[in-house]
Amino acid sequence: MNILKSASLYFLLIVLIFACKSGEKANGNKSAKMTSLKNTKWELYAFEDGKPITYPDEKKATLEFDESGVKISGFAGCNRFFGSATVEGEAISFGPLGATKMMCAEPAMGIEDKFLSLVDKTSSFEVKENQLLLKSTEGVILTYNKVD
Repeated sequence: MNILKSASLYFLLIVLIFACKSGEKANGNKSAKMTSLKNTKWELYAFEDGKPITYPDEKKATLEFDESGVKISGFAGCNRFFGSATVEGEAISFGPLGATKMMCAEPAMGIEDKFLSLVDKTSSFEVKENQLLLKSTEGVILTYNKVD
């Protein structure tokens, strides 16, 4: 009977050790996702249609994550913006964004309006090579290229 108790305890101990290790791996995955955004800058390449955006000049829309990966800022096409991001695994949401309020000529104003409407719909993200894909429940809605 003692051997059976010892074997059961040994088995339980092994199961607990493996359970803890798999939990570490899952949490490591979450922080790996967050780390991929920390201290990065991205240029807006395309909206949901996947076609490259034609900018009126050299000034492209950007999205920057600070060293914590929580504070964001950037250029929306006409105005600068700032705010926060909440990242959990592949899920991402953006807090209320503040922005300057200048009027711009088209197409810059249209690019900004579309960006601001789509960023509110963002629910998840994927970093794929040098691209940041922001997604809604319907698929990729904003594609960014990494800026070195």
